[in-house]
Amino acid sequence: MIALRDPVERAYSSYWHDVKFGIETRPFAEVVDEQLDDSRLPVGSDPDKKHVYLGFYSQHVARFLDVFGDATRVGFLEDLHADPVSEAASIFEFLGVDPDVA
Repeated sequence: MIALRDPVERAYSSYWHDVKFGIETRPFAEVVDEQLDDSRLPVGSDPDKKHVYLGFYSQHVARFLDVFGDATRVGFLEDLHADPVSEAASIFEFLGVDPDVA
């Protein structure tokens, strides 16, 4: 199961986490502009580029699909928040568990 979040909201949240801990002091727009110039670095190669790069989900999901194929379910955090019971039932059904338990 992969749960994806709106990439802009995820980047903004990550940015504020770094601000809170004194890792980042620049304005969000400046950070994004810089990271968009070089945002396709491999994960871990440059931790200063993480806010934007991690939102390029297709690259990350592709790695899971290569390994797990059809055993991978991709969902969205916003769907879980909007209707947790239906989303849980959908996840249970995907896992082969009785969806009525949700």
